Amino acid sequence: MEVTESGLQEMFAAVLPLLDERQRRLLAGAQARALGHGGIGMVARTAGMSRTTVSAALAEVREGRRRTAGCVLRVRDGPR
Repeated sequence: MEVTESGLQEMFAAVLPLLDERQRRLLAGAQARALGHGGIGMVARTAGMSRTTVSAALAEVREGRRRTAGCVLRVRDGPR
């Protein structure tokens, strides 16, 4: 199945407002990874994020970092 920019933009418009900052970043990184070559640019354009943010998100997804037990992490909520 081919992913189009308009389809990706629709998905991000529906889902991103429901997620907090970290979740949005992880979704963007995972999507860029799934798209492969050119994914960072496509996700940045369609999600309204900077390429730098998407690149960092992709690195975070590749590393598979998880929160450690007992760690308190403050995350900003998305726009309401």
